[in-house]
Amino acid sequence: MRDRVLAPSGMRNSSYVWRPQFAFQAAEGHDTSGKPARTRLWEWTPDKAPKLPPGVDVAINAIPNAAASLYTTASDYALFVSRVLANPPKGMLVPRTKVNDQIEWALGWGIQHTAQGDAFWQWGNNGVYQGFVLGYPTDGRGMVILTKSQNGLKFSRDAVLLLMKRE
Repeated sequence: MRDRVLAPSGMRNSSYVWRPQFAFQAAEGHDTSGKPARTRLWEWTPDKAPKLPPGVDVAINAIPNAAASLYTTASDYALFVSRVLANPPKGMLVPRTKVNDQIEWALGWGIQHTAQGDAFWQWGNNGVYQGFVLGYPTDGRGMVILTKSQNGLKFSRDAVLLLMKRE
């Protein structure tokens, strides 16, 4: 991933493995009422697991996982989305599974057929970390929303409607 995607995209603040310098950027998650929710997702290494309090399990997404453990920033992820918008990797945005007349699935991306053209999108929900990504390859518009809140996807819906509408 580092050699084929992260580095070529200029994503210097992204990794599937925690790096100590991320501690200065990492955001603590918040529950639906806005209270901080300790997640222990950063600074986890196997040698620290035995030091956890009795009965506390290590969250599954604290272990490097291609589907759920990308440590990144919104600006880094936007670099990746910009690269996909400019020159989608072969086959990445080709529909593979039809859901209905408006939505299909490509390789990891939802494809939505809209009056504004086809859009690719993806959302993530790791509890108190939620995000949404949207891009319109026909005109190069896109957005990346990463939140530290269990309310993040609700916010994302409103942001998409506000920012992506065309006059």
